[in-house]
Amino acid sequence: MLRKHTLLYLASGPYHKIYEDLPYEKIILVDRSKNNTTIPKNSKVEYWNMDALDAIDKIKARKLKIDCLVSLNDGMFEGGGSYPIFSDFLLGYLHPFLSDELLVVIDLNYYRALRLRDNVFKMNWGFKKNSQVAFGNEHFINPSIFSCGNRGSNIKSDSELGSVFHLQRNRQITSSKIENFEISIRNTSIWEDSEDLDFIGLSFPSHDDGFKRAFGKVQSDFFYKKCNTYPILHCDFNAIIEDCCNKGYKKIGFVPWLNGHYDEVVDFIRQNDCKHKMEICFYHLNKEDFTQIRFVLIDYFFKAFPSLFEHIAACEDEKKDFQQVLTAGLGKSINSLCEKISHECSKIYFDQTIIFNHIGMKENQLLILLNFNKNKKINQLVNELLRIEN
Repeated sequence: MLRKHTLLYLASGPYHKIYEDLPYEKIILVDRSKNNTTIPKNSKVEYWNMDALDAIDKIKARKLKIDCLVSLNDGMFEGGGSYPIFSDFLLGYLHPFLSDELLVVIDLNYYRALRLRDNVFKMNWGFKKNSQVAFGNEHFINPSIFSCGNRGSNIKSDSELGSVFHLQRNRQITSSKIENFEISIRNTSIWEDSEDLDFIGLSFPSHDDGFKRAFGKVQSDFFYKKCNTYPILHCDFNAIIEDCCNKGYKKIGFVPWLNGHYDEVVDFIRQNDCKHKMEICFYHLNKEDFTQIRFVLIDYFFKAFPSLFEHIAACEDEKKDFQQVLTAGLGKSINSLCEKISHECSKIYFDQTIIFNHIGMKENQLLILLNFNKNKKINQLVNELLRIEN
């Protein structure tokens, strides 16, 4: 449900009286330019003269939740902006403070590079794009309110001045326990779990990379001052894990950093013999990230429990369905139940193979197909596994 408590306008420019008419209890304008802004007493508008990243720290300190996010001109082409507002790193950092459902007001035409505009339009920020909100909808906010040249005009078309989108949080987790490691791929921001992580691996260039342009320096200067943050570009994955083991870290997180080529990570997962127990989490906003690692986690079940998954391993359609089950965040539960079922089967002579291959079927049909009356304990565990599946 869309709340209407707090609207955040990044790279806002100065205060305008029309903002008082917006249907939100609090309006936060953020701009690092020295604007001559006078805000009336008892106004619901606040003006924060600071960089957007610093503003997010202030939002965190004040425990605010953002219900509407606005940015129409981030100053990249004129105005001295150092980075696009709708960048993964900024949206990821803001992510924990966005409401589960929110509006986004954006001018896609501002992004002159077609590739950048298409990437922003996807809005792969750990949210799904429910709809584009049209003029006349109760939640529509006219982008002209935020436009210097057309402020407050009663314009029906939003194509020239901006668009309004309704987004909904869409957390997805693929997970598995392999040897001493719990490994998960999380379609959300690493900053959602930052308080629990011993190691936060970021892919911004460090100062050692000789990266002198302002675009990279702003991020590295800001983020590498945070607790438990480390640059992972040009680092060997095995060396990172070994160092984390030596330091006794229990939970470590990574953002995408190898341009989709994770052979060294895959090799580690398949060959690791580390005795240290650890949770390794891969965080991503774009849906395509970490696909190579996700396939390894799915294949793990087929190899670890062949008597349970032999049919799915050979069937591409059911493999896709099983991937959806894991993506729903049920990997740990399935793994635990499979281990219990295998353990119970090993204690007795059990001459019937249990095959977990009826993804998507109704529970009563599954119980008819898999009614193992020979052993009540196994029957109970299998039924529990099937309930997770459904």
